[in-house]
Amino acid sequence: MRRYSLPFKTLVGTEVVLGAWHYRIGSGDWLRAEAGVAGWDYLAQLEFHRDIEVDGLRARSACGLESETPVDIVVTAHCPAARFRQIVYRTLVPEGSWAGAMTFAVPSTEIAEQVRLDTEIILTDKRPAAARLTARYPGSRLFSESIQLEIEGTRSRLPLESASFARQLSYLGAPRAHWYVDCGSGDLHAPVMRGLRVYLNSDQPEFADAAQRGDQAVLALLKADIARNLLEAALADESFQAGNLDFGEGTLGEAAVRVLRLCFRDTKPTDVLALAKRDASRFQAIVVSYFNQHDA
Repeated sequence: MRRYSLPFKTLVGTEVVLGAWHYRIGSGDWLRAEAGVAGWDYLAQLEFHRDIEVDGLRARSACGLESETPVDIVVTAHCPAARFRQIVYRTLVPEGSWAGAMTFAVPSTEIAEQVRLDTEIILTDKRPAAARLTARYPGSRLFSESIQLEIEGTRSRLPLESASFARQLSYLGAPRAHWYVDCGSGDLHAPVMRGLRVYLNSDQPEFADAAQRGDQAVLALLKADIARNLLEAALADESFQAGNLDFGEGTLGEAAVRVLRLCFRDTKPTDVLALAKRDASRFQAIVVSYFNQHDA
């Protein structure tokens, strides 16, 4: 049997004691995070917290490092679905024993589906005279621990926001419109929950309230208009027109492909685009007809 060894000594974990991850949404209570983040939506402030204890002297000694060697505790948040990666917490490990708490926020608008939190202890400076089998270069990982958390509700929840079109969205020039669909920059690889916004006009409270409480007739109208906007945004993309329809799960592009297949079956994107340009009313009627008959 072939055996492999790491190029430098790392911690086995006894020098680091990590508490359980907790999260809170807005000003709510701290909750255990292992089962996922419940009740989340992309507008909410999302914070994480865990306790930590580190014996800095023992940790460095176990890795063959001098007592004054600078090493940091770093927490990085990853979300592959949203192509998001960011260091959310960082602090220097003291030379002696240290007990504290790691608390930080993760931007809700930048994540979708899942978020992974990596806790690492890393070497921060180069050690020119490093002994054999000890870390030498900045960024060397001396300890690593990860947790992946499901984000509840990212697939089923419409991204609805309430705003006054007369005051907050006056640039639209549509103060009496009931809603407005914004596909953002049109990046088809962006997650739906980041790239799509549906604004309800708070100056039209009856419609806005009906949408918020899930009135099926109102939601059918919204879904049809969202689908039309998604497909129009996708058809404006030359790569999409050329038939490049491979997109990640939960992205704007994947949603647009789903609308294309549901409403136009095997019709080529270029032919659908030609229909939209030649007869916009018919194009819209086909999409509306589908979403009036199906819970899409």
